[in-house]
Amino acid sequence: MLGVASLLCGCAVMSESECLTADWYAVGERDGQEGRPLAHLAQYHDACSQYGVYPDEDAYSKGRDQGLMVYCTEDGGYHEGRVGLGYRGVCPAILEPYFLEGYNVGIAVRETIESVHRVDYEIHSTREEIKELEREIGEIESPEDEDTSDNGDRPPADRLKDNLNEMYRELGRLEAELERLQDEKVYAIVAYRRAVDVARSMGFYERYEY
Repeated sequence: MLGVASLLCGCAVMSESECLTADWYAVGERDGQEGRPLAHLAQYHDACSQYGVYPDEDAYSKGRDQGLMVYCTEDGGYHEGRVGLGYRGVCPAILEPYFLEGYNVGIAVRETIESVHRVDYEIHSTREEIKELEREIGEIESPEDEDTSDNGDRPPADRLKDNLNEMYRELGRLEAELERLQDEKVYAIVAYRRAVDVARSMGFYERYEY
């Protein structure tokens, strides 16, 4: 359970054997390559101190700096943005512009894909609503039971007419919404392809999904 919790919260928990055998330069290098903030060193300290082991801060920092040289690149930034990971401001000022250039492109590709998926879902939902409403209208207009008895003050035909009018108005609204969503999907796909074109122009492999 502790291991699962550490994965979920991103904690830097180490076991006793890991603490005892740790190569702190390698640990720092790995953390740098993964874009982890320096605060993770304090978590290692808390985890290992209970075993009488304390991180080599100098070795860890040197390794992390080396790892950041790999992370803080256009490629590293693009990967983080593309998979939806947040940037934690870990890159040195001299490298950050390169990282952010890739990161922003990756974010753009991801967000435009999500926009197309969202519109697709809304189109599907609206079509299902239209289908259900058309079914209900069909049942009213062609009832299997011809019994028109009514216990209210108004004749059944009047109420049915009011219901149908309201349902047809709702049907018209849904059909207009469907048309709007279909137009929105076209624009979303255009935005997506533009984002992919930018990514490809920078050398990042992306195939068109739409």
